[in-house]
Amino acid sequence: MAGGPLRSGERRVERTRCDEPDDGRLNALHNTCRHRGMRVCQAEAGRVRAFVCPYHQWTYGRNGDLLACSGMDRDGDLDRRDFGLHRAHVREVGGLIFVSLAADPPSFEAAERDLAPMLRPQGFERAKVAATQCPHRRPPPEGGDR
Repeated sequence: MAGGPLRSGERRVERTRCDEPDDGRLNALHNTCRHRGMRVCQAEAGRVRAFVCPYHQWTYGRNGDLLACSGMDRDGDLDRRDFGLHRAHVREVGGLIFVSLAADPPSFEAAERDLAPMLRPQGFERAKVAATQCPHRRPPPEGGDR
């Protein structure tokens, strides 16, 4: 499931949760194809089985692993493990999601210790999304996309 973009300045990070029973892990993935830098997730929100780059159809799983790279592995020497989507550091505390884009983020343990008791009674982890708005999304110019 693509949970939607998290913005930090002009960087875009996609929030996903894998639905497979053995991997319910929350992911924060940079929304940039490792091949040519295109955005792999064009939607603001929704569910996907995989992220597919519109440029050369490189396909990534919801966990960010490179699943397919058409035409690039003819020799069989491309190690797909080296070309997954870049990850951001992510933690979930009391139903809220915290993301760090730092290569080496500071420890979050003290903040988690302080926040958890305050957030637990709020029940955010059981909350359902009633509506979404994308105030940052600009309407297309007159006459459509150009």
